[in-house]
Amino acid sequence: MVTQTDIGHGRGWLTPEAAASIRRLDAVKGAPWQITEAGRTWDRQKQHWDAYQAYLSGRGPWAAIALHPDAPSIHQRGSAIDTDQRETALLNEHGWFHTVYRDGVLVEPWHYEYDKARDKHLGQSAGGGGATTTPEEDIMNASQEKKLDDALRYAKAAYEASRQSASTTKWIKARIKGSVNGKSLTALLNEAIGLGKWLKLRIKGSYKGDSITKMLRDLGDRQGLKFTASMAVDPDPVYEEIDEPAEPIPDEA
Repeated sequence: MVTQTDIGHGRGWLTPEAAASIRRLDAVKGAPWQITEAGRTWDRQKQHWDAYQAYLSGRGPWAAIALHPDAPSIHQRGSAIDTDQRETALLNEHGWFHTVYRDGVLVEPWHYEYDKARDKHLGQSAGGGGATTTPEEDIMNASQEKKLDDALRYAKAAYEASRQSASTTKWIKARIKGSVNGKSLTALLNEAIGLGKWLKLRIKGSYKGDSITKMLRDLGDRQGLKFTASMAVDPDPVYEEIDEPAEPIPDEA
């Protein structure tokens, strides 16, 4: 049976030695140390276990790592806290250390466990204080870390999409400009414009040759046929002369 000592300010309970360490930390800071959760009952640990299993199976949202309550967990033993006040150097001095790593990577920066053998102030009264160390920069809590992970994942996806878009743009530019494998779209468009101009001149007629209408009439005369206006697509076409050549579409860089 674990002896439960209330650590005050609605923060829950710990073992007597761990609770004494927290009271010393309170005294050093001059205010209650922020604690999200301390000791856990079997039922409370079961809630954490169920949430973690739901997350692993894809049936629930993210949940922190949790042992089965029959293990039991260090929280159930009254020697662990979850805190957003992560002044790790000061916590280490008072016997609290990170313990949850995976492949050498800290995965629960909010979780600290008490080791009385490493508590430099073990046995001192809460008013004894001790050397105050410079607090380390606060580390994000579990919810904030998850949001950061999501943001990084979305940023990576956006980066990959931008790379694909850049590749597509490069391909389009290359097709417009042309390459060793074929004519560019610009060249093909300029050829089409030139062909259209040639056809207009042939229909209307020019100094280089007769119009298509006149050629049909001459052919009809030679064959003994009477050519009528209804036989031509445009028996008397009227087109404006193209005073200037079509401007070429400039290649894009």
